[in-house]
Amino acid sequence: MKIESVDFFYLSMPEVLDIGDGSQDAVLVRVRAGGLEGWGECEAAPLPTIAAYVCPMSHSACKPVKHSVEGMDLNEPADIHKIGRHVHANSFDLLQADHTLSGIDIALWDLLGKKLEEPVYRLLGYKKAYSKIPYASQLFGDTPEETYEKAKQSGGSGYRAVKFGWGPIGRGSVAEDAAHFHAAREGLGTDAYLMIDIGTVWGEDVASATGRLAALKAVNAYWLEEPFANMALSAYSQLADGKPRVPLAAGEGCNSYVQAAAMLDYAGLK
Repeated sequence: MKIESVDFFYLSMPEVLDIGDGSQDAVLVRVRAGGLEGWGECEAAPLPTIAAYVCPMSHSACKPVKHSVEGMDLNEPADIHKIGRHVHANSFDLLQADHTLSGIDIALWDLLGKKLEEPVYRLLGYKKAYSKIPYASQLFGDTPEETYEKAKQSGGSGYRAVKFGWGPIGRGSVAEDAAHFHAAREGLGTDAYLMIDIGTVWGEDVASATGRLAALKAVNAYWLEEPFANMALSAYSQLADGKPRVPLAAGEGCNSYVQAAAMLDYAGLK
């Protein structure tokens, strides 16, 4: 079958606030082919993502993503990989192209699974699906007391894992941050997973991040997420070797598979 259409659906809260909450808007992708449809989602700014699909061609290596998708064959997994290669060849000067492709890619796997009547995990080469632990994700409170109440509410709602991020963390003293970390742990209890997302606030400042490791270790943080800017490989690797050891997570800011692979290979991530 051939890809007949790709449609984008822009969803947004009535008001988007200037806070570190990426769930205020979203873009869904629907791909249709052979009387079937598949759905995907782009974790990216919706309007630039849609624009990258339909924008005018700038030159031979800066074509809209649409140029490489519609009308292409979709009968086996190799076809999805082929579409990805076409996008990278035809749109490699269009920075948002990989974000746009990500949602299309998910929709293509969904669609192909329906055509072949196979679960997507099997198409990806796995023998079974592995269960995942869902976690609540929320901002730190403005005060440790507010952080405690948020953690207590999440734990009381049955979540076995909670991630706190952004807010005032990293902008004040080590003691102030430690108070928030301990408040989150106290509110959750000792058995739940606690993850901390710093939101790249330290840039490449290894010393500031290292100063928080003891407090993070004391609350048994499962990981410290994005302490530094995306692709700050040296800073990440230095912190990964710091004492006490706290596992690191990152990659949300990566714009391509190549960047993500570099972070995995050279940043000392968990």
